Amino acid sequence: MPYFVFSDQARELIAALPVTPGFAWPDWTRTEEAQTLIADHARIAEASADQLVKLTTAIVRSDRFTEGSIAGAFKSGLLAAIVRRAKLLTATERG
Repeated sequence: MPYFVFSDQARELIAALPVTPGFAWPDWTRTEEAQTLIADHARIAEASADQLVKLTTAIVRSDRFTEGSIAGAFKSGLLAAIVRRAKLLTATERG
């Protein structure tokens, strides 16, 4: 059976993604907030840190049930958009 193999850099990024234990990510992914962020990556440029953590939690957790969720997030540009926004939020916090 085929499977996806991540590069070393991709595995490092995945390991660094914040995941919130106990967060009801399946319910959240059905909300308008989540659907908007997932469907329109340009909206991630305005996302809060909390929304980014919700997204990364949903992506990582969903991959346990649907293999390929993380790969799909890489391929679609969703993870890249999240990383760009997180970098900007971090730089803004630092001043």
